[in-house]
Amino acid sequence: GFGKGKPVSIPGNTTDTTGLVFNANFDGLSIGKHAFYVRAMDDWGLTSVDSFTVTVSLPVTLLNFRAQLVQNEVQLTWQTSSEFNNDYFEIDHSTDGMQFNAIGDVKGNGTSSILNNYNFTAEHPEGDGNYYRLKQVDIDGYYTFSPVVNVKLSTGFTYLVYPNPATNEVNIMVSSDKDQQMVF
Repeated sequence: GFGKGKPVSIPGNTTDTTGLVFNANFDGLSIGKHAFYVRAMDDWGLTSVDSFTVTVSLPVTLLNFRAQLVQNEVQLTWQTSSEFNNDYFEIDHSTDGMQFNAIGDVKGNGTSSILNNYNFTAEHPEGDGNYYRLKQVDIDGYYTFSPVVNVKLSTGFTYLVYPNPATNEVNIMVSSDKDQQMVF
């Protein structure tokens, strides 16, 4: 047992394998380290076994992903330090942090080893919970998700509580930039 290995013929009539190069397809391997073994057999049936490790990493190195409320829109920004076969980023939104829906996409930079900056404006945020994540999609259709970021909408009220520290009573001054009803 060495699995479903395929024999590789050495070109010509040589037994010298110094510098021998052959291709192996590692598609479909999960992220992480994988051990592989190469068995070489000579004319007398003697074998030698060499091992090596292949590390499968994420196709995109995401440095940060941020969300900020700016004038009733959510500005999403993110940076990558490297990309490999990056097709695009799908932007997903949720109001509960569990069920996400796609709201747009941003084209990726394919293969790159430089710092890349991205942004997307999410219009019409809803209610108190606005959760966002990125779905990074490779050119072969594989995808990974970013961590989730959350933006809370402002209530429009400003509170001032005084004096501080207080002994028996406090004053609460409430103001609003909107015409809203306040209940105490």
